[in-house]
Amino acid sequence: MIIHIEQAKKRGYTIKAEFEDRQVYIHSKYDPINEAINNIKDITECNVDNIFILLGMGLGYNLIELDKLVNENADIIVLEPNREIFNLANQNIEIKEILEKSNIKVILEEDIESFEFELKNIFLKNQYRNIKLYRLNSYENIYKNYFNNIEDIIYIQKKQLKFHIDTANILAEKITKNSIFNIKHLIYRGNDINKLKNKFKGKSAIIVSAGPSLEKNIDKLKKAQNNSIIISGVRTLKPLLEKGIRPHFICNIDPNDIAYELVENHICDIPLITLLNANNKLINKYKGKIIFTNDKYCEDLICKIEKKRYDTLESGASVANYATCIANYLGCNPIIFVGQDLAYTGNKYHSDIASIGKNEINKFDNDLITIKDINNNDILTSSSLYYFLCWFEEFIMNNNDSIYINATEGGANIKGTEIMSLDDAIDTYCKCEININECIDNLISYKSNNQIKEKVEMLNNVYNNLENNKKNIYENMNLSMKLIDYYVLKSDIDIDRVLNKMDELDNSIESCQENNLLTYYLQPSMIDITLNYSEKIKENDRDAVIRISNRNLNLYKTRYEAVSKIQKYLEKLIEVLKNKYY
Repeated sequence: MIIHIEQAKKRGYTIKAEFEDRQVYIHSKYDPINEAINNIKDITECNVDNIFILLGMGLGYNLIELDKLVNENADIIVLEPNREIFNLANQNIEIKEILEKSNIKVILEEDIESFEFELKNIFLKNQYRNIKLYRLNSYENIYKNYFNNIEDIIYIQKKQLKFHIDTANILAEKITKNSIFNIKHLIYRGNDINKLKNKFKGKSAIIVSAGPSLEKNIDKLKKAQNNSIIISGVRTLKPLLEKGIRPHFICNIDPNDIAYELVENHICDIPLITLLNANNKLINKYKGKIIFTNDKYCEDLICKIEKKRYDTLESGASVANYATCIANYLGCNPIIFVGQDLAYTGNKYHSDIASIGKNEINKFDNDLITIKDINNNDILTSSSLYYFLCWFEEFIMNNNDSIYINATEGGANIKGTEIMSLDDAIDTYCKCEININECIDNLISYKSNNQIKEKVEMLNNVYNNLENNKKNIYENMNLSMKLIDYYVLKSDIDIDRVLNKMDELDNSIESCQENNLLTYYLQPSMIDITLNYSEKIKENDRDAVIRISNRNLNLYKTRYEAVSKIQKYLEKLIEVLKNKYY
């Protein structure tokens, strides 16, 4: 592409590009500055912490106008596929100074991997942020494929955000309920994961998942049964047992009853490793040893009840993510993946032997994403499976002192793994016999009635602390409504007195040690507040105080509801414990 700088008719400069026997003007021939002002005029609707992506920088007019309106809370990614044009723009002192700011990242040429990396890093700081895309429309035909690839990445990121929001909305109350009711088992027969740390250092682990490829090699696991730690999720327990393969651990993070239904007819004494917030019905019915990993939002309560801290493991978002963390915590190396397709191999959701319902995907589902499989061919996946895949790749990158083998023999390519057949993986890495029972048999220790009574009193104290907190929340809820009346209706109140009282109550509310118990229940509201009640660009003082007052009112209302719900669960838990052990 040949480029020429021309002076615009009114002000500024434009670029005439010769591309495939035609001429394209990158900016307006008449007034590129006014063109840029019009391009971003809708920015006042955006939050100050938005992520802004400039798809094409040109001579930087859009960037200059954007920079005038945003502050350091916004992140800006500038993508300029033409290095020559970038170098021309960078001769402008104003552009050069803007590009040196810490919240601005520049991706030159058609570097898709760098864009993906920068976008992920930005979302690591706060995943609940809106994305605003500004295109340099004149580039559309010149860099069409590149623009399409960038927009696909943004689309996937937005789908992952929606996945998080939908998951929080669906599971918030269920997870909260499980966390409270499972305390009964933590108190009486729970074991902490700490006892197993590095117990199998240097031994191989096989994570068995329910992907469509599982049928290809599940039978081969028999020869690894005594030479590797086999970790199964609840969905793969039935097919493993039916093949005469007994896993050494089962793990679960699913809070829904499907976790119980999948093993209902196969309840056994294999140790179950689980989160405190996982399905209560499964834990209630389970016959084997139960090993809890720490729940960071119940950490203080667990410590208070057990008088020790359980280790916190990453759980990811899938049971296979969780199982990988467990294998790593046990000290296992290498970690071998089986049935870990992370994609719809053969257009199936799961392996047929692990499926209990419809197993054929809908090819017209708008959630389908195309990625590369282990043979570098295209394969379909979903936004949730893609999120699990990204989690694996990040975990492997951050824990690269271990070997990771993808022995699925199908499905998505997992960066950081070595692709190998299961036969070869077993022959290479699963040679030494492992006596796992020695480590597990001494795990369980039941509590005496006196110990349980002591823990019930602690739960009573938690209930009472929540009650005091609820009164403070209720008072601030009413004061927030008075604030809104003052700012909107000009009602007559002593504003300084109200604000001082609210600050005093807020200090008491925030200092409550039981606040972490509210986290799961509050999560949907907190996401909504982050996305919809954040400071707006060009917001005036009156709009700001009304927005903040409405945000606080919504937060107090949800907190009050959350405390009431948790108290209800605690009442039932305390009653069950008293009836059984008093």
